[in-house]
Amino acid sequence: MSVLFRLVYASKCNGTHHKLAMDALRYLNHPESEGWIRLFLKHADSYIEGSKAPDKRFRDFRNHVLHVEENYWGGAVKTAQRWYEQALTAFQQQNWKEAIYSAGVLSHYYTDPVMPFHTGQSEEETQIHRAVEWSISKSYDHLFALFESEYQSEILRPKTDARHAELVQALVLQGASLSHRHYVRTIEHYNLDVGVQDPPAGLDALLRETYAKLLGYAALGFARILEELIRDTALHPPEVSLTLESILTGIEIPIRWVTRKIADREERLQIEAIYQEFVQTGRVVANLPEDDRLVRQWHAEEVQGITLNQLNQQTLKPLGTEFGRGGDVEKTSFLERPRRDLLANYEQSRNNKPGVVTTIEVIGPKQSPPTETRRPTIEPTPSMPPKIVAETKPKIRVKQIIEPKPIVVEESRPVIKEPVRYEPRPEKIIPVQEEIKSTATERLKYYLHRSDPLVDAPSIGPKTAKRFRKIGIQTVDDFLNCDPEATADKLQVRYITPEEIRNWQDQAELVCRIPNLRGHDAQILVYSGIRKVEHLDGWEPQSLLDMVQPFVESAEGVRLLRGSGQPDLAEVTNWLRWSGSARSLRAA
Repeated sequence: MSVLFRLVYASKCNGTHHKLAMDALRYLNHPESEGWIRLFLKHADSYIEGSKAPDKRFRDFRNHVLHVEENYWGGAVKTAQRWYEQALTAFQQQNWKEAIYSAGVLSHYYTDPVMPFHTGQSEEETQIHRAVEWSISKSYDHLFALFESEYQSEILRPKTDARHAELVQALVLQGASLSHRHYVRTIEHYNLDVGVQDPPAGLDALLRETYAKLLGYAALGFARILEELIRDTALHPPEVSLTLESILTGIEIPIRWVTRKIADREERLQIEAIYQEFVQTGRVVANLPEDDRLVRQWHAEEVQGITLNQLNQQTLKPLGTEFGRGGDVEKTSFLERPRRDLLANYEQSRNNKPGVVTTIEVIGPKQSPPTETRRPTIEPTPSMPPKIVAETKPKIRVKQIIEPKPIVVEESRPVIKEPVRYEPRPEKIIPVQEEIKSTATERLKYYLHRSDPLVDAPSIGPKTAKRFRKIGIQTVDDFLNCDPEATADKLQVRYITPEEIRNWQDQAELVCRIPNLRGHDAQILVYSGIRKVEHLDGWEPQSLLDMVQPFVESAEGVRLLRGSGQPDLAEVTNWLRWSGSARSLRAA
């Protein structure tokens, strides 16, 4: 069982919410916990998908927070209770896949308030919220190993006499009250200048200790909720067929390497945009992520009773003034710390469950010093990922934004030199120069501009454009600047969801910025996970072709192409070359 758990964890978990949901399973304290864990592993994809659905699908960001000092403003408690009831109903109906998915969703609404920045609101926190989350995500394995090796004896399972959904309410409130104690500390100790270039290094020793304990507490707390949920079902776990072969068939290591690279690149680009705006203007407004922007706006209107303009005039206090002060640097150092070994940790958690006490205090003296043991390191051996050109971590340079001049290849320029030849397959070597057919007289043309009518944008037909016109969205620029949630609410069309509107916006932006790119090219890229011009940096043509191939060959991709030829290596090479001449969206 532990080998299967480790394999699922290593191959499918990418990010804090995925890992917390899985780590909670290791701390289940139930007579039939092994059988229930097998069921969760059987439906691991649903469980992991559910753990991120509130961010990716629901986007109900008000329900992700619980502001302790503001009369518990936010909807985390009620939403967590609702998903507990939904999971319980699905379990009792023995709809196992839906039940496991709902449990994953529940994990998100419980664990979010265990993170300090979901328990309050300030302009200082807003500036660094996303960067802090990124630092925690990129440090998760080290932080959880730190919890297990150094602090597990100090972290006590939350206790309450409440039962059923009331237990969920009690534990969400306890977790938020606990984590809020570290709200100001995080603002004072996080170093944005360091964290934007090296995410783990943005956390000093005190924050590493703090978040190691909070992550451990979150896993223990959600395990307690799962135990209550299982007891409420009054069921025994079903017999499930779960073998190493069945797990392996659901794992696509190469494509996961690629998608993780895209996600990391997108997150890094967003953090860098936030940082550049902060350095240039002293406050992040334009580049705030959607969740931070909406919560900030709602809080200003409903709690502070002020406008955003008034909020923007407030003076920011200094950030990171206590960085490097306090904490045990040697104990919390990530250097020379053995890699987290889930196999050993899993077995240890089965035999060494934390006790139940009446306090939720995290910081406190150790009852007994843990015996220091060096865990064996078991290296995973995944299939080789697609070859991706390594990219060095960019240094952040703040510079003035200069509008690019129109891109026209002049006749007097020399013939474009032949690019490096890529040899994707020994049996079929395609001469890149011949396929691209570039000449000195090639003129780069943009097929979409912000001033164009919306009907010219990818995926927007005349009927859809008419729907948008009725709510005041007439041009591409109007569309790019609309709020997907508010727009979907106004349209009231079943298939035009906020997620689909975001897809269409990203497609339009690609065609606006990249010369010679057509609408169907942008559709293929976006539905394959390449959503921004910057996401094309560093790709080899063959790797990018391999990336888009699954969508192109899918039923949706076939419908999109409507019988026209699939993109080949030459076409993909052109996409990459043209992206090098991309203009800014402002210049479009």
